[in-house]
Formats: sequence, C-alpha cells, structure tokens
Amino acid sequence: MGIIASHDTDLMPALEMVHDLELAHVEVSGWARRNRLWYPGTKLPWHHSLGEGDYQQVCDDTDYLKDR
Repeated sequence: MGIIASHDTDLMPALEMVHDLELAHVEVSGWARRNRLWYPGTKLPWHHSLGEGDYQQVCDDTDYLKDR
C-alpha cells in the first residue's frame, strides 16, 4: 500500500501505470468542488472529496522550527 499526497496532476502518469498494470487499487482525494482526476474514458479512480471540516480534523499547527 502507498499514499501519495499531491496538489497537481504531475503524478497522473504514475497512477495510470499502476492502474493499467493492475499493480494496486487506486483511490484519490481532493478538495470538494475542485476538478478531480480521471483515467481517460472512465469514472476511475475512486475520489474522496474533502471539505474544511476534514482539514480541521487533521490540521497540525505545531511549529517544528520553534525549538531549533
């Protein structure tokens, strides 16, 4: 299993290869009401829409540079 977090479509060729070679099940997530990724001619990969509430649940406000 792998998880990729990306804000753009640069990784789409890699996702298409994983799909075409049937190496793994692929699902993606993105902000609600934004364009989503599709494999050409399909309704795949499965898409999870995220909203502000989702962001608030996982937001990390830690200042990792504070104690440097």
